[in-house]
Amino acid sequence: MTFKSEILKAVKTKATKYYGWKFIYNKYYIQPEKYCEVIIDPEWSFHGSPSSILLQPAAGIYIPEVDKIYGELDDCIPVRRLMFYIDLDHQALDKTHSRRIYVQDFGSQDEAVAEVLHRMDCIFTVGKDYLTNQYNFESREGFYESVPEETRGFGCAYYCVVKGLLGDIDYIKRVLRKEIDPMGYQDLELIGKIYDYFS
Repeated sequence: MTFKSEILKAVKTKATKYYGWKFIYNKYYIQPEKYCEVIIDPEWSFHGSPSSILLQPAAGIYIPEVDKIYGELDDCIPVRRLMFYIDLDHQALDKTHSRRIYVQDFGSQDEAVAEVLHRMDCIFTVGKDYLTNQYNFESREGFYESVPEETRGFGCAYYCVVKGLLGDIDYIKRVLRKEIDPMGYQDLELIGKIYDYFS
């Protein structure tokens, strides 16, 4: 069995022990409520000669309702991806170790796989703790209110949709006026459409 196939098999098997969670599309996934999906993504990439794996983990959420509105206004097909997230590199991985693991640095492939599984456990634990502490899953409104503010790039547009769903169009107006993060980049044309949508 190759290094990659052995890790995939081991991670999928272990994920079944996490109540409610699944490991699909190379990500830990759970849908605690119909209005949101929670994802912990190891963002791994495998390389050969020599065999290795690179881990660049992140944890965050996907909100179908936000993506649907965003897609309609930006004329794009909704894609299930992390919308609001944090990188877990420093939190989940030992700073004294590289994010890349080489099989040749261990006595056997089994030892290298065991090290990857250890780091995956850390990624899952730290990611789950962050998501549990950051988000309120008790109600739809409480959940939207717990979404962290994003003021730049795609994240800003997503966040404006969230604020629109909460009825706070004044926030969107302030973004358009460059009153929020005036030095940052925002797609003001798209955010203008978001403002019109909720007005």
